[in-house]
Parts: sequence; C-alpha cells; structure tokens
Amino acid sequence: MFHQKAVLSISIYCLFTITLIAQSYSCRTGHVHVSSTNKLMNIEADNYQVQSTLDSSSGQVTFVGLSKSFVLESGALDQAFNSKYVDVNGFSKFKYEGNIVNLASIDFNTPGKYPFKVKGFLYIGPEKRMTSANGTLVVNSDGTVQANSDFAIRIEEATVNKINNLMKERLSGYLSMSTFGVSRDINIDVNFKFKPKA
Repeated sequence: MFHQKAVLSISIYCLFTITLIAQSYSCRTGHVHVSSTNKLMNIEADNYQVQSTLDSSSGQVTFVGLSKSFVLESGALDQAFNSKYVDVNGFSKFKYEGNIVNLASIDFNTPGKYPFKVKGFLYIGPEKRMTSANGTLVVNSDGTVQANSDFAIRIEEATVNKINNLMKERLSGYLSMSTFGVSRDINIDVNFKFKPKA
C-alpha cells in the first residue's frame, strides 16, 4: 500500500512539475521599437536586446532592457545619446510588468493566432506609468509563442520641457538645433518570440 501511494505521489509531482515548466516561457532577444514625431524630425529607435518572460498559467508578462541598447535612426542623435553629453545612468533600465486580461480565451496547447489585451506598469527610471495594449499572440506547433503588441504613452508637459531644456543645454554645439522638440506622444511596438523554459 505504501509503495503504491509513493509511486502515485511521485507521478503526480512529476506531472505537475512538467506542466509548470511548459507554462513558463522566456525570450532573450526581444525587439522594442520606439517612435515619436516632433517639430524637427521623426525619432525612431530600436532595441534588440530586451529580455522577456511569459507565464501562461497566470498571464504575467514582463520585459526589461537597457536604455543604452537603443539604436536611433539619426546617426547624430545616436552619437549624442551614447556620449558624455547625455547621461543615461539615471534611467539606465526600462521594464514592464503586466498581465494578459483575456487569458481564458488563449489556448497555449493549440497552435493558432489569438488576440490579447495586456495591462500593467511601464517603468522608465523613476517614472511609473499604467498602460494597456492590444496585440496578437501566435502559438506555434513547435512549442514557441510569438507576441506582438503596440501601445502609446503620453508624457507630461513638464517632463517634455525638462527634456528639451536638458538637450538644449548639453547638446549645444553638438547638434545644430535650438530645441530638441520632444513630443508628448510616444509609440512603442514590441515583438517577442518565446521559447519554453527548460
């Protein structure tokens, strides 16, 4: 009797453990694209070194990356951003912590395309912002999961003025512009391909 109970307990434990492993996904080379339109030029930046996790049982989604890993489309801005003129140490990392709202409508065991909505907090340095976004989640037959989403954030006017003044002060003589012209509206597109955690 004891032997049968022990075997049954071990079997249940192994099955539960395998299920947990299958429900956890990770991505080490996620892509985040940031764009903003201002008075002087459109700003486009890409970061292909974003780490992300996805838990299909709880719906929790996270991603984190380094600000300095962004590559700006404008070569001059990219040089300035990564130079001594602009210190990004104060906001060296950005991260997102959220949950899939419509988790019940997604079957991670059946290949297909599923619309989803995520809600959570975006952190950029000391700033914390509640955000919601819609996206598409693709469950592939090889066990991988691909997530694409885009959302927009609107920053406060006081923050815009602070950034403009900082850029004008530190980039004077480096870039020929009287004001950086940062927009209050920033669009963020994310693309992650998740693999089951081993």
